[in-house]
Amino acid sequence: MTNSGILIALAIFDLLILAVVYRVIQAYAPLNRQTLTCILAGLAGFVFHAFMFFSGGFLILQLATYAGLIGIYLYASRKPVNRKL
Repeated sequence: MTNSGILIALAIFDLLILAVVYRVIQAYAPLNRQTLTCILAGLAGFVFHAFMFFSGGFLILQLATYAGLIGIYLYASRKPVNRKL
């Protein structure tokens, strides 16, 4: 399998991960600041890892995936809380 084939397969896998994370996050209550900080710090470690070990298209794809994950978590933290009084 060539590099482009591996890159396409990885892109499909990353899209699947993003879709699953989005669906799971929707099922939970909004994230508080402490939880969101821990998640974003962990993702920052993955970004550092990507810069160390990937290059070219693989680096771009991984950074786009991490940006998508960060966006999903930031969007989830802004979700309104449904409170019935």
